[in-house]
Amino acid sequence: KMNGSSGCVSSQDDTPGIFAEPWDYSEAPNNSLDWETQMRLLIPAIKLVSSRRGDQSQVLLQTDRYLRVLFIDGKSTEKSIGEFYFTPNDTTIQFRVDS
Repeated sequence: KMNGSSGCVSSQDDTPGIFAEPWDYSEAPNNSLDWETQMRLLIPAIKLVSSRRGDQSQVLLQTDRYLRVLFIDGKSTEKSIGEFYFTPNDTTIQFRVDS
């Protein structure tokens, strides 16, 4: 359960300070509206951004439209869980990250 700390963000919780817009891949540079293609791009993008920040990331679970990732802060070693879900019949990715 998210406790509203600064380490929490969600595209499905409209609480001020937690809510963030879902990601929309309808105008992605690869012009693919296929969620499976976008999932294949999301995982290396997460790893690249984490690496650039000096953090670690590890895919814990990938099943159909759902992805769960462990993030480890490179400085504090704080662990966070990120969840990503490709909305059916849409071009949005719902997400939640909680530390």
